Formats: sequence, structure tokens, C-alpha cells
Amino acid sequence: MFKLVLTLAIPLFLVYVFVWRPERTDKADLSLQFDFIEKVPAGTQIYRSAQLTYEQLDTLLASGKITYVLRLNGDYKDAGAMTTAEERALCDKHGVIFARINAHAGYVKDEGYRQTVQLTNEYLEAGHVLVHCKHGFHRAGAVIGAFLTAHGFDPEEVIEHNDWEVLAADPGDYYRYLETAFH
Repeated sequence: MFKLVLTLAIPLFLVYVFVWRPERTDKADLSLQFDFIEKVPAGTQIYRSAQLTYEQLDTLLASGKITYVLRLNGDYKDAGAMTTAEERALCDKHGVIFARINAHAGYVKDEGYRQTVQLTNEYLEAGHVLVHCKHGFHRAGAVIGAFLTAHGFDPEEVIEHNDWEVLAADPGDYYRYLETAFH
């Protein structure tokens, strides 16, 4: 009986270890561990969020899986939960490269914020990056939308990923973010 159990158990164990292993996926996707970030469906370990609190960012960076933090929001009324200086200091504490990028840099009519996209692409291509703005919706969405578009995602997929259905239907003053994502 023991031999029969062993004969069945070993192949099942090997299938679990080398084929199935659901925890392998869970460990790779930080958004399954941290509900305040969202994984981008292209690239290597690219995440987006709203401005995190000090505690949230500290916990995320302590995971050791984020190499770059790209802040697209400024300070004062646009700061959110922490200032640029506080965020930079926290990134320094964890050995993470911090970049404050002007989300509205280099606007070109009918093309969007091209300079912003150029400045963020190097980081996004490298992976292991968190991109955020104050709310994680317009500026971060535009940068991530441009990245997804460049990687073959069609506009409908980008709109769905960004939750931009309402924005796409009536962009109003926010049309520049759509231009950025789709040019």
C-alpha cells in the first residue's frame, strides 16, 4: 500500500513543483500582494497607482521588486499623501531610483505630451517600475496608454485597461491625455 501511495504521490508532487505552482505567479505579480497598485499588461513588472501614502510606498519598496518610481505629480495641492522630497527620501532609503517627471512636458497638438512619454519610456522598458500621479488616472494613464499602444495594444484595450470609457466618450479638457496615449 505504501509503495502504491508513493508511486502516485511522487508524480503529483513533480507536476505541482515544475508545472502548476500557482504561487510562482502570485509572487511575480505584486498587485496580488498590494491592492493599492495595478499591474500593466505589457512589459516586465510595471505597475501604476495613485499617490501612495508613506506607509504603502515603504511596504512596497521593502519587497525589493521595484527598481524605479516615476512620479508624475508635483507638490502643494497636487502632492497627494506625500511631497516629492519625502518620496525621494523614501526611495533613497530603499535604494530605488526616483524620478519626478513633468507629466505636461513637451505638449504637441494632436500628439500629446511627447516629451513626457520619451522621458518615461526608458524606465518602462527596463521594468520593475511604479508609475503614479495624484489619482493614478489621467497622467499615469496617458503614459501607460502610450506604452501599451507602442506594444501593440489597440485603443479599446488601452481604454479598458485605463478605465477610460467615460473619458473617451467625452474627453472635454482631458483630450490631451487621449492624444498622448494614442499617438
